[in-house]
Formats: sequence, C-alpha cells, structure tokens
Amino acid sequence: MYAIINKGNGKYYTSTVYAQYQELNEEGEASCWGAYFIVLNEEKTALAKQYVYDTAAAPYLHRRVLITDGEQENWRVDPKTKLGEVALSDKESLLRMVEQECVSCELLALDEGYRFEAYPAIRGQKDCRNLMLVSGGFHDAYVERLEEQEDGVYVLFGGIWGGQLEMWFTGDAAYDISSRSGEMDDPCWFDSTILMEDGFIYLVDAEQVKVEAINSGLCWFKARSATYHVIPD
Repeated sequence: MYAIINKGNGKYYTSTVYAQYQELNEEGEASCWGAYFIVLNEEKTALAKQYVYDTAAAPYLHRRVLITDGEQENWRVDPKTKLGEVALSDKESLLRMVEQECVSCELLALDEGYRFEAYPAIRGQKDCRNLMLVSGGFHDAYVERLEEQEDGVYVLFGGIWGGQLEMWFTGDAAYDISSRSGEMDDPCWFDSTILMEDGFIYLVDAEQVKVEAINSGLCWFKARSATYHVIPD
C-alpha cells in the first residue's frame, strides 16, 4: 500500500503504508477521526502515526492520507475490521518504532523498492481501483475546468477530499457534462463508476452503471486511454 501524505497548503510527500488501525472514542466506538495509518516521516528516517482526516477541519472531512495504491497482498488483515499491517512486522513493533522514532531496514527497503507514479495511466482493473481510492470514489467531486485539446479532453475535478484531481482522456474522446455543469444547482457527483470495455475507458457519475445505460442523464467521459494526477491541497 502506498500513499500521498498531505501536509496541507499544497505541501506533501509520499510513503509506503505499513499499517492501518482504528482508535476508539470515549464511548468505545469507532469513528473516522480515530482512523490512522503507519507511514514514514517526511525525512524517511522513522515511522510516523498519521491520522486519515485532519481533526482541525472537523466536521468537514479533509484527508491527510490519500491512498494511491491499495495493494495489500503481503499484509495480515482482519477479515472483519479490514485493519492490519504488513506481514514483515506486527502492531506492537510498529508502534514501538513510532514511539522511538526509528524504522527497521526491512521496512525501509519496501519504500525504497517502490516506484511511485505521479501521472498513472489506467491500464487495467488495479488502476481503476486505485483511481477510485485516491479520489474517494469522486464523492462530492465536480468538474471545475474542462478543456478540449487536440488529442482529447482535459478535466480538473474539484471537491476531492484532500485536493483536486486532473484527468486526460485521449483517443476518440467523448463526454457529456450537461447534467452536472456549473450552471446546475448541484454539480457535485455522489457516486461513480469506471469501466473498461470494448477498448474504451468510461468514467460515469453513477454507481455500478453499465455501458449500455450511459445516457444524457448522466455525466460521463469516454476515451481509448486515460491518465490522472492528484493535486493535494
């Protein structure tokens, strides 16, 4: 698992995510404010505890950790809570390293061996899942800017929890944003679906929609290829 660590005001760094845990509130209940990850500090000299949401922004949800790669193949994960850590370590050891401000060579090697893509292309289903993760499923997103370019369409999405997201749709690109234009009372998306079918990539503002159901009542983009870029705020 890998992430952008959003420091705010456009400042950020990237890190491997080593664990995902949840603190309980005073009533013994789980809430979004207690969710946190174990990541590297900016200097990459020690492990750090990073809460998912900025509590200073409460009650609004401003993400401090934007997951860019959700792969957990080498993790131990509780099937009920979906929480856990990389198999190379355990919770006690990870939290001890956070407290002692250090990191093991084995854990650091995981980060050194990862290649972060700032402008990932959508090549398969894993890329689709990662786009949904980093964008928060486009919930509350809206088309802030759209530019028709010689080779396709450029779109800037605002409203992403934690920043903005740029997308480039190229190759026989088409779109319809009339149902979610800035002139509408509510241009924000609620759900989204990304599909790869018949050589095309589709991004639609509806949940679990099929290609044959995409119509003028939906906001959608279609192209042979697509690339995106996250801009933390």
